Amino acid sequence: MKKPALILCAAVLCCGCHSLLSSQANENKLSENSARAMAHSMKGWELYSWPAGDGWKFALLPGTNRLKNAGEITAGPAVYGAEQLKAQIKTLARGEQILWNLRNMEGFSMPPQDTVSDLSDYCKDKGIDLSVLNW
Repeated sequence: MKKPALILCAAVLCCGCHSLLSSQANENKLSENSARAMAHSMKGWELYSWPAGDGWKFALLPGTNRLKNAGEITAGPAVYGAEQLKAQIKTLARGEQILWNLRNMEGFSMPPQDTVSDLSDYCKDKGIDLSVLNW
């Protein structure tokens, strides 16, 4: 093979590799964005909290047009601690709304103010609108 043809082949291979790497990077971004898009609720999200042992449990549930009872809230997927809740919040799309609503239900309460402030700041940084009701 002559030198110009060899140079052309090398250039094509390099461009192909660059395209493949760019494509993989774009797929990773799409996967991350898809995960966030999947965590979209048409009626926002409802957050509930209750003491558990020496910490707090949190349930982040899709919003509905009806009030959930305590059994529905505690039977659903709950996480232990603010860090696990942050991991869930991180999957939500920017602009989502979370209503932290205690509704004076027995057994449910707010964690200490520093935890509430930390979660509020975290949501703000992620572009999530967190509203605390009935506190």
